[in-house]
Amino acid sequence: MRIWINIVIGVLAIGIQSCARKLTEGQDKLPKVKEEELVAALDSISKSVPQFLSTKIDTKYTDNKQNISFKTSLKIQKDTAVNALITYAGIPIITAMITTDSVKISNKKEKCYILEDLNFFKNRFGVDFSYLNLEELLLGRPLDFNPEQEYYLIPDPYNYVLSTQKKMEDEGRVLISYYLSPDLKQLKKVEITSFKDEVTISVNYPEYMAGDVFSSPKIITAEIKTPKNQILLSMTYDKVELNVPKEMIIVIPDSYEKCK
Repeated sequence: MRIWINIVIGVLAIGIQSCARKLTEGQDKLPKVKEEELVAALDSISKSVPQFLSTKIDTKYTDNKQNISFKTSLKIQKDTAVNALITYAGIPIITAMITTDSVKISNKKEKCYILEDLNFFKNRFGVDFSYLNLEELLLGRPLDFNPEQEYYLIPDPYNYVLSTQKKMEDEGRVLISYYLSPDLKQLKKVEITSFKDEVTISVNYPEYMAGDVFSSPKIITAEIKTPKNQILLSMTYDKVELNVPKEMIIVIPDSYEKCK
Protein backbone atom coordinates (compact mmCIF):
# COMPACT_ATOMS: atom_id res chain seq x y z
CA MET A 1 0.00 0.00 0.00
CA ARG A 2 2.75 2.44 0.98
CA ILE A 3 4.70 1.68 -2.21
CA TRP A 4 1.60 2.44 -4.34
CA ILE A 5 1.05 5.72 -2.56
CA ASN A 6 4.65 6.79 -3.03
CA ILE A 7 4.51 5.99 -6.76
CA VAL A 8 1.34 8.08 -7.24
CA ILE A 9 2.69 10.97 -5.18
CA GLY A 10 6.00 10.82 -7.05
CA VAL A 11 4.30 10.97 -10.44
CA LEU A 12 2.14 13.86 -9.23
CA ALA A 13 5.20 15.74 -7.97
CA ILE A 14 6.97 15.39 -11.34
CA GLY A 15 3.87 16.73 -13.12
CA ILE A 16 3.53 19.68 -10.77
CA GLN A 17 7.20 20.62 -11.07
CA SER A 18 7.02 20.43 -14.87
CA CYS A 19 4.00 22.77 -14.94
CA ALA A 20 5.64 25.10 -12.42
CA ARG A 21 8.68 25.56 -14.65
CA LYS A 22 6.45 26.52 -17.56
CA LEU A 23 4.01 28.80 -15.75
CA THR A 24 6.04 30.52 -13.02
CA GLU A 25 9.03 32.01 -14.80
CA GLY A 26 10.05 35.12 -12.91
CA GLN A 27 7.91 34.24 -9.91
CA ASP A 28 9.66 34.21 -6.55
CA LYS A 29 10.07 30.86 -4.86
CA LEU A 30 8.08 30.34 -1.68
CA PRO A 31 9.77 29.85 1.69
CA LYS A 32 9.99 26.21 2.68
CA VAL A 33 7.47 24.97 5.23
CA LYS A 34 7.01 21.68 7.01
CA GLU A 35 4.28 19.22 6.17
CA GLU A 36 2.80 19.69 9.66
CA GLU A 37 2.38 23.45 9.05
CA LEU A 38 0.35 22.82 5.90
CA VAL A 39 -1.84 20.24 7.65
CA ALA A 40 -2.46 22.73 10.48
CA ALA A 41 -3.32 25.44 7.93
CA LEU A 42 -5.84 23.16 6.19
CA ASP A 43 -7.34 22.27 9.55
CA SER A 44 -7.80 25.96 10.39
CA ILE A 45 -9.38 26.70 6.99
CA SER A 46 -11.75 23.73 7.28
CA LYS A 47 -13.08 25.00 10.63
CA SER A 48 -13.89 28.49 9.36
CA VAL A 49 -17.49 28.06 8.24
CA PRO A 50 -20.42 30.52 8.58
CA GLN A 51 -23.73 29.32 10.00
CA PHE A 52 -25.51 30.85 7.00
CA LEU A 53 -24.39 32.32 3.68
CA SER A 54 -26.43 33.83 0.87
CA THR A 55 -25.16 35.32 -2.38
CA LYS A 56 -25.97 36.11 -6.01
CA ILE A 57 -23.83 34.33 -8.60
CA ASP A 58 -23.07 34.95 -12.27
CA THR A 59 -22.71 31.43 -13.63
CA LYS A 60 -21.31 30.09 -16.89
CA TYR A 61 -21.67 26.40 -17.74
CA THR A 62 -20.24 24.45 -20.68
CA ASP A 63 -20.28 20.76 -21.51
CA ASN A 64 -20.25 18.63 -24.67
CA LYS A 65 -23.84 19.58 -25.47
CA GLN A 66 -24.42 23.14 -24.28
CA ASN A 67 -22.90 26.50 -23.42
CA ILE A 68 -25.10 28.70 -21.23
CA SER A 69 -24.92 31.63 -18.82
CA PHE A 70 -27.40 32.28 -16.03
CA LYS A 71 -27.91 33.86 -12.61
CA THR A 72 -28.05 31.86 -9.39
CA SER A 73 -29.34 32.86 -5.96
CA LEU A 74 -27.54 30.63 -3.47
CA LYS A 75 -28.32 29.99 0.20
CA ILE A 76 -26.31 27.68 2.44
CA GLN A 77 -27.25 26.69 5.99
CA LYS A 78 -24.33 24.95 7.69
CA ASP A 79 -24.67 21.15 7.92
CA THR A 80 -28.30 21.39 6.79
CA ALA A 81 -29.12 22.44 3.22
CA VAL A 82 -28.06 24.21 0.04
CA ASN A 83 -30.84 26.05 -1.79
CA ALA A 84 -30.35 27.46 -5.31
CA LEU A 85 -32.68 29.41 -7.60
CA ILE A 86 -31.52 29.61 -11.22
CA THR A 87 -32.87 32.36 -13.48
CA TYR A 88 -32.38 32.94 -17.19
CA ALA A 89 -33.18 36.32 -18.77
CA GLY A 90 -34.72 37.30 -15.43
CA ILE A 91 -37.11 34.34 -15.39
CA PRO A 92 -36.86 31.64 -12.66
CA ILE A 93 -36.41 28.28 -14.37
CA ILE A 94 -34.93 25.84 -11.82
CA THR A 95 -35.05 25.53 -8.03
CA ALA A 96 -32.83 23.03 -6.24
CA MET A 97 -32.62 21.90 -2.62
CA ILE A 98 -29.79 19.62 -1.53
CA THR A 99 -29.88 18.29 2.03
CA THR A 100 -27.79 15.77 3.94
CA ASP A 101 -29.66 12.88 2.31
CA SER A 102 -31.57 14.11 -0.74
CA VAL A 103 -31.55 16.13 -3.95
CA LYS A 104 -34.77 17.88 -5.00
CA ILE A 105 -35.03 19.83 -8.26
CA SER A 106 -38.05 21.63 -9.66
CA ASN A 107 -37.69 22.48 -13.36
CA LYS A 108 -40.23 25.15 -14.26
CA LYS A 109 -39.15 25.29 -17.90
CA GLU A 110 -39.68 21.57 -18.54
CA LYS A 111 -42.43 21.24 -15.91
CA CYS A 112 -40.70 18.25 -14.32
CA TYR A 113 -38.93 17.32 -11.08
CA ILE A 114 -36.08 15.23 -9.70
CA LEU A 115 -36.26 13.51 -6.30
CA GLU A 116 -33.12 11.44 -5.59
CA ASP A 117 -30.67 10.55 -2.87
CA LEU A 118 -27.06 11.79 -2.97
CA ASN A 119 -26.17 9.18 -5.59
CA PHE A 120 -27.36 11.97 -7.91
CA PHE A 121 -23.78 13.34 -7.92
CA LYS A 122 -22.18 9.96 -8.53
CA ASN A 123 -24.52 9.21 -11.43
CA ARG A 124 -23.89 12.53 -13.18
CA PHE A 125 -20.30 13.46 -12.33
CA GLY A 126 -18.66 10.14 -11.56
CA VAL A 127 -17.54 10.97 -8.00
CA ASP A 128 -19.35 10.07 -4.80
CA PHE A 129 -19.94 13.46 -3.14
CA SER A 130 -21.53 13.84 0.28
CA TYR A 131 -23.60 16.85 1.29
CA LEU A 132 -20.63 18.13 3.29
CA ASN A 133 -18.44 17.93 0.17
CA LEU A 134 -20.86 20.21 -1.69
CA GLU A 135 -20.72 22.76 1.12
CA GLU A 136 -16.93 22.58 1.13
CA LEU A 137 -16.65 23.22 -2.61
CA LEU A 138 -19.04 26.20 -2.51
CA LEU A 139 -17.36 27.77 0.54
CA GLY A 140 -13.73 27.25 -0.44
CA ARG A 141 -13.07 24.69 2.30
CA PRO A 142 -10.68 21.72 1.83
CA LEU A 143 -12.66 18.78 0.48
CA ASP A 144 -13.00 15.78 2.82
CA PHE A 145 -10.24 17.06 5.10
CA ASN A 146 -9.49 14.99 8.21
CA PRO A 147 -6.50 15.91 10.41
CA GLU A 148 -6.12 12.22 11.30
CA GLN A 149 -5.59 11.30 7.63
CA GLU A 150 -2.05 10.82 6.31
CA TYR A 151 -0.92 13.68 4.03
CA TYR A 152 2.11 14.05 1.77
CA LEU A 153 3.99 17.24 0.98
CA ILE A 154 4.53 17.63 -2.78
CA PRO A 155 7.91 19.28 -3.51
CA ASP A 156 7.16 22.44 -5.52
CA PRO A 157 9.11 25.68 -5.07
CA TYR A 158 6.19 27.81 -6.31
CA ASN A 159 3.19 26.18 -4.60
CA TYR A 160 2.25 24.74 -1.24
CA VAL A 161 0.67 21.37 -2.06
CA LEU A 162 -0.52 18.51 0.14
CA SER A 163 -1.93 15.26 -1.21
CA THR A 164 -3.70 12.26 0.23
CA GLN A 165 -5.32 9.14 -1.15
CA LYS A 166 -8.47 7.39 0.02
CA LYS A 167 -10.06 4.04 -0.65
CA MET A 168 -13.75 4.74 -1.25
CA GLU A 169 -16.53 2.17 -1.39
CA ASP A 170 -17.37 1.04 -4.95
CA GLU A 171 -15.05 3.73 -6.30
CA GLY A 172 -11.51 2.47 -5.83
CA ARG A 173 -8.72 4.84 -4.89
CA VAL A 174 -9.22 8.58 -5.02
CA LEU A 175 -6.34 11.06 -4.94
CA ILE A 176 -6.99 14.53 -3.47
CA SER A 177 -4.50 17.40 -3.74
CA TYR A 178 -4.81 20.73 -1.91
CA TYR A 179 -3.05 23.92 -3.04
CA LEU A 180 -2.76 26.65 -0.39
CA SER A 181 -2.19 30.39 -0.75
CA PRO A 182 1.32 31.70 0.07
CA ASP A 183 0.09 33.03 3.45
CA LEU A 184 -1.52 29.63 4.22
CA LYS A 185 -4.85 31.32 4.99
CA GLN A 186 -6.88 30.24 1.96
CA LEU A 187 -7.38 27.32 -0.38
CA LYS A 188 -6.21 28.09 -3.93
CA LYS A 189 -7.21 24.85 -5.60
CA VAL A 190 -8.35 21.31 -4.95
CA GLU A 191 -7.92 18.44 -7.41
CA ILE A 192 -9.69 15.07 -7.21
CA THR A 193 -8.78 12.05 -9.32
CA SER A 194 -10.87 8.87 -9.31
CA PHE A 195 -8.71 6.25 -11.01
CA LYS A 196 -11.42 3.60 -11.32
CA ASP A 197 -13.87 5.91 -13.10
CA GLU A 198 -11.20 7.95 -14.93
CA VAL A 199 -12.71 11.14 -13.56
CA THR A 200 -10.72 14.26 -12.67
CA ILE A 201 -12.11 17.37 -10.99
CA SER A 202 -10.18 20.61 -10.56
CA VAL A 203 -11.71 23.47 -8.56
CA ASN A 204 -9.88 26.81 -8.46
CA TYR A 205 -10.36 29.73 -6.06
CA PRO A 206 -8.41 32.61 -7.65
CA GLU A 207 -10.03 35.36 -5.58
CA TYR A 208 -11.70 35.74 -2.17
CA MET A 209 -13.68 38.48 -0.43
CA ALA A 210 -11.88 39.17 2.83
CA GLY A 211 -14.01 39.26 5.97
CA ASP A 212 -13.44 39.59 9.71
CA VAL A 213 -14.82 36.13 10.50
CA PHE A 214 -15.02 34.36 7.14
CA SER A 215 -13.49 35.00 3.72
CA SER A 216 -15.95 33.94 1.02
CA PRO A 217 -14.86 32.91 -2.46
CA LYS A 218 -15.27 35.69 -5.01
CA ILE A 219 -14.57 33.52 -8.07
CA ILE A 220 -14.74 29.75 -8.45
CA THR A 221 -13.82 27.91 -11.64
CA ALA A 222 -14.18 24.17 -12.03
CA GLU A 223 -13.33 21.58 -14.66
CA ILE A 224 -14.74 18.05 -14.59
CA LYS A 225 -13.36 15.49 -17.04
CA THR A 226 -14.97 12.10 -17.56
CA PRO A 227 -14.49 9.55 -20.34
CA LYS A 228 -17.67 10.88 -22.00
CA ASN A 229 -17.82 14.55 -21.10
CA GLN A 230 -15.93 17.68 -20.13
CA ILE A 231 -17.69 20.23 -17.93
CA LEU A 232 -16.47 23.79 -17.36
CA LEU A 233 -18.08 25.92 -14.68
CA SER A 234 -17.39 29.51 -13.68
CA MET A 235 -19.09 31.26 -10.75
CA THR A 236 -18.65 34.86 -9.63
CA TYR A 237 -20.12 35.66 -6.20
CA ASP A 238 -21.72 39.04 -5.46
CA LYS A 239 -23.55 40.59 -2.48
CA VAL A 240 -22.52 37.94 0.01
CA GLU A 241 -24.38 38.00 3.34
CA LEU A 242 -23.11 36.02 6.31
CA ASN A 243 -25.01 34.60 9.27
CA VAL A 244 -28.33 36.18 8.26
CA PRO A 245 -30.85 33.30 8.03
CA LYS A 246 -33.01 33.26 4.90
CA GLU A 247 -36.06 31.18 4.08
CA MET A 248 -35.17 28.17 1.94
CA ILE A 249 -38.02 26.98 -0.27
CA ILE A 250 -38.65 24.53 -3.08
CA VAL A 251 -42.09 23.97 -4.59
CA ILE A 252 -42.90 21.02 -6.86
CA PRO A 253 -46.41 21.41 -8.35
CA ASP A 254 -48.60 18.29 -8.46
CA SER A 255 -48.85 18.66 -12.23
CA TYR A 256 -45.09 18.16 -12.76
CA GLU A 257 -43.82 14.78 -14.04
CA LYS A 258 -40.53 13.13 -13.23
CA CYS A 259 -37.71 14.50 -15.40
CA LYS A 260 -36.39 12.05 -17.98
